[in-house]
Amino acid sequence: MDWIIVVDDDLYSLEEAKNILVENGMRVDALRSGQEMLDYISANGAPDLILLNITMPDMNGLEALKKLRELEKGKKETPVIFLAGTHDLSREVEGLQLGAMDYLQKPFVPEVLLERVQRVLRTQGRMNRLEQAAAIDKMTGMLNKDAAEEKMRELCESETGFLCMLDLDSFKLVNDLYGHEMGDRVLVLFADILQRQMRHDDACGRIGGDEFILFLRNMKLESELKQFIARISEVYLTEVGELLGKQIPLGVSVGAVSIPEHGRNYEELFREADDALYSVKQNGRHGLNIATGRVAARESAPGEMTLSTITTIMEERTAPSSAMWMGREAFTSIYQYMLRYMERYHGVAYRTLFTIHMNSNDCGDEERAKIMTQFRKTMQRSLRYSDVMVEISDNQLFLLLPETKDYNIEQVIHRLLDRWDKSGYGNKVTVSYETGRVRLHREGGPDKERGRDQVVIVDDDEITLKIASFVLSRQDMHVTCLTSGIQLMDELAKGRPDLILLDVNMPDMSGFETYERMRKASMSYGDIPVIFLSEEDSREEQILGMKLGAADFVRKPFVAEVLAMRVKNSIELSRLQYHLSQEVARKTAENNQAYLSMILEKLEKEKGIRLEPEFTGILRALTEDLPE
Repeated sequence: MDWIIVVDDDLYSLEEAKNILVENGMRVDALRSGQEMLDYISANGAPDLILLNITMPDMNGLEALKKLRELEKGKKETPVIFLAGTHDLSREVEGLQLGAMDYLQKPFVPEVLLERVQRVLRTQGRMNRLEQAAAIDKMTGMLNKDAAEEKMRELCESETGFLCMLDLDSFKLVNDLYGHEMGDRVLVLFADILQRQMRHDDACGRIGGDEFILFLRNMKLESELKQFIARISEVYLTEVGELLGKQIPLGVSVGAVSIPEHGRNYEELFREADDALYSVKQNGRHGLNIATGRVAARESAPGEMTLSTITTIMEERTAPSSAMWMGREAFTSIYQYMLRYMERYHGVAYRTLFTIHMNSNDCGDEERAKIMTQFRKTMQRSLRYSDVMVEISDNQLFLLLPETKDYNIEQVIHRLLDRWDKSGYGNKVTVSYETGRVRLHREGGPDKERGRDQVVIVDDDEITLKIASFVLSRQDMHVTCLTSGIQLMDELAKGRPDLILLDVNMPDMSGFETYERMRKASMSYGDIPVIFLSEEDSREEQILGMKLGAADFVRKPFVAEVLAMRVKNSIELSRLQYHLSQEVARKTAENNQAYLSMILEKLEKEKGIRLEPEFTGILRALTEDLPE
């Protein structure tokens, strides 16, 4: 049952909204003020959606939303629809800028209220499912590498306990002797044991083939940690022994680091735990090593390495979690490769240039170099391992940030600068920055603008086209103006826009008919967000548009700020959904390929059937895009 909180000081509106939603199978809590809402959520948790009146005494809806976002800082934000009895342009614009999903006029039209609420819930539900699917390792049900690192970073910065790296000893032998299917069963078995032995506030994830990461919250004594690891190892040896027997020297190697005794920087803590784990692996495996902060440097054995040794290193060691640092020549090649990759797979990225100026003229060359080295290290440790950085000059650093979205680039930069300020060197320099999205030559031919959102406006009214084009062009969007649905179908054949503004009432073919023809012409067109335009405040039109799948509905003549904000929000929401769905598809393809490998191996071992490489390649291509 969907849970809605309605907040309104007008008792009649409160009861009206509650009755409409309850009659349609929703759980509704009716509250009379913004403070009452904040107190209720603090005590009971967040609902699926909040309907929030924008005009209330003591604390208006805008203030209440700001305080709600402060309360939710670091957590998932609750979607909000603003309610208003009178039209106030400035408040509507501010509400949309604060992140409101929609804006509803009172008194309510029951069908419109219900359809808009259900649309937001459907959108949020899809986002939640995609985020969950993108964060979960399908085999073990644990957090996957990216999600686990994000969770561990959050815990390391705020909690007390132990960060542990766990590695299954001799796991490769399981795959070699019993096959990958048995290897998968062992992984699932260990993940189940780990989750059974964990306490409710601990967190864990799978970060590699047979490597796991674990945070034991509020565990302070080494004796507690030793007992916990011993218990896991004992249960694992018992249960895996029942599965495989005792022919293989199985066990668990663990490296751990105490927090906050060793600091709170996740990347540094990860390296210490990883070094402690490495020490266990080098000294006979099967045990626990707690980092002391004085880990000896690793020495490589003399002589040439074999292919087997190199493969072992590549497969078993976890890649560093900090950003990649490289020289300018290599960076240029990486940058050009990333451009090609993003063009092909519709990626997005941001580029940022930091410039550092010394606050004192007395700063010598040695001190200047020391500060720049510290700045580089701070940035490198604070960024993701997928980010790339290069020193452009003796006081400038250039960053390439793949898969960074428009809505959070400023947060990323402010987080980096905040960590620099806390490094102890922040007061010695002034840091300025420039940032912008990486410019791409998007699909659709050389006439498309580079790196700008592509918007198509379809309306038979010339004045509407000119105004909308002027408003959106000022927002750095590339606008194409068309006068009919037929022209839109021809335009779509040339390339895919980021959003379509579509007038409902047009001669020959209405907006609704055009939209239906789009979806029939190509399944891919159905993913393009469409905002319907209409001169009439028609309840029937709004309901039909929402049911067809419209991203939004804007009444003409439109207000410039509102139109621009709704277009921006719809494009960003569509882009976020696309990248989440791509991540889910990628993980599904990986699982399919692993399953196919298991089948082919089983055919060869049990039936003596070995397929030709050409046919195997065809099978892999066919299974790559199948549902899991």
